[in-house]
Amino acid sequence: MGKPQVPLSFRCQSTLNQWGLFLRQALRWTPGAYVEPRESKTGLFTDEATLSLENQLINTYSLTDLQQQSSNARYIETLTYLHFIEQLMDGTEPLTIHEGKAVTWLDVGAKNWAYVAAIDGWLKRNTKIYQLTGIELDGYRRYTDLHTRADYAQTYISTISQATYEVGDIMNHQGQYHIISCFLPFVFEEPCLAWGLPLSYFRPKVFLAKLLQLLAPGGILLVMNQGESERDKQEELFKRLDGDPKLGVTLNTTAVKLLDSPFIQYQYPRYGWFCRPERIISPHVSNTSSYKPESTDHHIGLHQ
Repeated sequence: MGKPQVPLSFRCQSTLNQWGLFLRQALRWTPGAYVEPRESKTGLFTDEATLSLENQLINTYSLTDLQQQSSNARYIETLTYLHFIEQLMDGTEPLTIHEGKAVTWLDVGAKNWAYVAAIDGWLKRNTKIYQLTGIELDGYRRYTDLHTRADYAQTYISTISQATYEVGDIMNHQGQYHIISCFLPFVFEEPCLAWGLPLSYFRPKVFLAKLLQLLAPGGILLVMNQGESERDKQEELFKRLDGDPKLGVTLNTTAVKLLDSPFIQYQYPRYGWFCRPERIISPHVSNTSSYKPESTDHHIGLHQ
């Protein structure tokens, strides 16, 4: 079976996106450090259950400074993602970490990393020593104020000494991480194109294989999708890699759940995957940049 034909409109948009991405990566001028507005959180939530959850998260994860010093948008996103992480990690068996070693967390497709305080808060409460890395391919995408995603991210991590933000392609990234998260990866071509990326960066199976390859033994992969169609496609991708001899892992510990989201009313429900692969054999390849997918898998899934 040959590769499925990509519609002409997709190919044209992909070419335009390729040039756009090239220009964004070449023109990295910045107007200076992004200054985040401090906005009042009074009246953001009125429902008693939501207010109760807000207070619980603030107290549990020491978010008072964030509440007082952040924009409303970042504050709400942080609460939302922290609640997502709580749900995904609920009942998780502890990671096996050697004494004095840091727990390492890689967040793939970090965008402007507005939710970095959520991951940092969870790590701070549940680990002693940790390092947090965010990576984003399109980190020089600009907002209307001319600042880039990277500008915003650098401001958001300015008070988090354990966090590092990188602009780059995950397929070129090396390392071993105890926890890897990927929120809203592209599993269909249309969203990838709509967010300004060319189809040369859309290969969902190879992308997922790379994330699994970056996991340390006993590590945890968290993935979040929006809507039932993306959830079903993600399930298909997990099944295609389960027991793949090139990876040498079984994914029978993978589970999905509908995520509660009281702080943001999304158009499409969020589904979260918890995956803790078990090694069955030594991988045939040490780097999935050389991973060879079937001919039907013709592009690399990336984050919005």
